[in-house]
Amino acid sequence: KAAERALLKIESVLPVSGKGQLERQALLVPAFHIAPGQVAPLGALRGAIDGRRKIRFDYVRADGLATNRVVWPLGLFFWGGGWSLGGWCELRRDFRNFRLDRMSAPDVLAEIFTPDEGRTLADFLRHVTD
Repeated sequence: KAAERALLKIESVLPVSGKGQLERQALLVPAFHIAPGQVAPLGALRGAIDGRRKIRFDYVRADGLATNRVVWPLGLFFWGGGWSLGGWCELRRDFRNFRLDRMSAPDVLAEIFTPDEGRTLADFLRHVTD
């Protein structure tokens, strides 16, 4: 709630042209430390988010099942103990949150996605907070 109030204050003093950019920010983190092994994957994922490029990666679910996913990356999130990628999963045809420590071989694809209505970062955030 405090972060939301701070963003509202910042948004209230931005010029109209800057408000759209603030809404598109997809890296949402508190004070944090990035483990050395996560620097490269975070950079690649951030680039995919900024370029709206799909990513493919191998993922091991909590139950141990390994899958291969193609995801529209929408945001990176730090949860105090680790990072996750939020996005639209083509396999599940729904929003999913993927822990980076369960992800391997991330590959940024040449294919561009368009965040259609119902599949945007704002939609993802509503999905995970409802």
